[in-house]
Amino acid sequence: MMGVAYADFAIGEAVSVQFMPGHVVSGKVAWSKEGKIGVQFDEEIDLAAALKNMGSTHVESQLNRAPRLPIQCDGEALLGDVRIKLEVRDISQRGIKAVIPTVRPGDEVTVMLPGMEPRKAVVRWSQLNVAGLNFIRPVGFEELARWAIFCQAEGCATCERKTA
Repeated sequence: MMGVAYADFAIGEAVSVQFMPGHVVSGKVAWSKEGKIGVQFDEEIDLAAALKNMGSTHVESQLNRAPRLPIQCDGEALLGDVRIKLEVRDISQRGIKAVIPTVRPGDEVTVMLPGMEPRKAVVRWSQLNVAGLNFIRPVGFEELARWAIFCQAEGCATCERKTA
């Protein structure tokens, strides 16, 4: 498989490709050139089924959600004129899960994360100070990839990639 890479990969380096939640395939970098890589998977994949599932809203009666990137990052949200601290637990192109007090489903907030443009979101669910915020305008894949690299480069001062 060929893919666009937003970081440097060495030939032979082990990688994992997430086609959708629950469908992660491991492999190795076969080649790398001009921001693109070729991945040789460790097992055969059913490409037609993978592509079909990626385009479906439901897979096996489950909602087909955007892949999440587990990451810890401190930020803020604006709820009206009130500034609220938040801690991101994971992020996708469509939204974040965050520790954020005092929000309720239906609230519209502006999410402000270091290295990313402010983005409006709607609170979809909230339980014990953890909430799911759905971006009104999804984050582009390239923007999200560059932001994740920014977070890794900044280290613990702003964002930290979860390893567990």
